[in-house]
Amino acid sequence: MLLILAIWLGIKWYRHRMKKRRWLAINQQLSALELTYQNNKDQQQLLTDVSVFLRRFVKFQLNQGGATTLAGSNWITHLNQYDQSQPFAAYEAALTVGVYQADCEYDAQGLLQTSREFIHKQVMKPQVMKPTDPAQFKPGETDEMEQHHV
Repeated sequence: MLLILAIWLGIKWYRHRMKKRRWLAINQQLSALELTYQNNKDQQQLLTDVSVFLRRFVKFQLNQGGATTLAGSNWITHLNQYDQSQPFAAYEAALTVGVYQADCEYDAQGLLQTSREFIHKQVMKPQVMKPTDPAQFKPGETDEMEQHHV
């Protein structure tokens, strides 16, 4: 019985250590984006970088490759379903339309902080709830945000 407990604790410790290492690597990449922004103050570049970063995170870390093809409010809905507080609702316009505009006004530090907190929650404390399958969204679906872009 003691051996089983020791093995179980060893597995828990190892998994936590791997999550911590993954979080540190991801956080280092986010910090690099933040440093670049602090040096050049280019909000549009930061918005593009964070958008790409979130898509890569969802595809490779959350294993939701199909979600990266989502656009507009479908993409934001997918991100928000991982967290009941709907963290990206405030940045929907920026992340869906703003990335395609020459100049978009949004809270850059807020987006960075929201992204960092969202990713930390997903890496360190994955939700038990399984997100909706991205295949539920039809490829031809458009929403108001996308229609303004076209």
